[in-house]
Amino acid sequence: MTSTASNRDLPAMLTPKAIKVGVAARDWREAVEEAGKLLVDAGLVKPSYVGAMISVMESSGPYFVIAPGLAVPHARPEDGAVSAGLGVLVLSQPVCFGTANDPVDILIPLASGSSDKHIELLSSLAGFLSRSGVLEKMRMAKDSSEVGELFAGFQCNGNNSR
Repeated sequence: MTSTASNRDLPAMLTPKAIKVGVAARDWREAVEEAGKLLVDAGLVKPSYVGAMISVMESSGPYFVIAPGLAVPHARPEDGAVSAGLGVLVLSQPVCFGTANDPVDILIPLASGSSDKHIELLSSLAGFLSRSGVLEKMRMAKDSSEVGELFAGFQCNGNNSR
C-alpha cells in the first residue's frame, strides 16, 4: 500500500462513535480504559483487548507515549482485535504515564488484525500527526465532530495540508 493510499484510508478507520472530547480520567489506567472503551463501543475490539492494552503498559512501560502529550495505546491483534480502526480521546485534564513525554492529554487507541496493517495504520497516523498544528487543534476541539473534521481533511488533502 502506498503512503497516499494509506492517507486516504485513515479517515475511514475513525468512526464518529470512537471520538470523545473532554473526558475526565484520574490516572493513566483510567485514560487507557476510556480509550479502549471507544474501540469496544465501535465494534473494533473485544473487551479483552482493553485489559491487554493495560497489561502492555504494565509489562513494557509507556513506549506508546510517542510524543509530548500523545499516547497511542494498543495491544496485539490476537488480544481481541476484531477489525482495524482507531479512536481519539481528548482528556479534560492530562495524566502522567511516567515518561518524559508526560503529561498526556490525547490518546489515539488503535486496533488492527495483523502486524502489517498495524504498521500501515501507524505510518498513516504519523503522517497525519506530523501536520502543523493538528495536535493543538485536537486539544482545542469543542466536540467530537471537530476532531472528525481534522481526519476528514487529511483524506481530501493528504500530506499537502500542512
